[in-house]
Amino acid sequence: MSGGNFVEVTTLVGRRQRHSFLSTHTDDAKKIINADVIVLNGLGLEGWMERLIAATKTRARVVVATR
Repeated sequence: MSGGNFVEVTTLVGRRQRHSFLSTHTDDAKKIINADVIVLNGLGLEGWMERLIAATKTRARVVVATR
């Protein structure tokens, strides 16, 4: 199943970046605020992301892939 033209996927952390990544870009916060769904890997690898989500007060649904 595909979302086709109805879905836009944005990645904040590329595959060559480390787990210790810390977002310092206001563009990342804007992406979080405007998101409908946020998918986290889980396993405790994205503590910074949980803080960013809380700070932005986004209304996006948060899904943890490892659950």
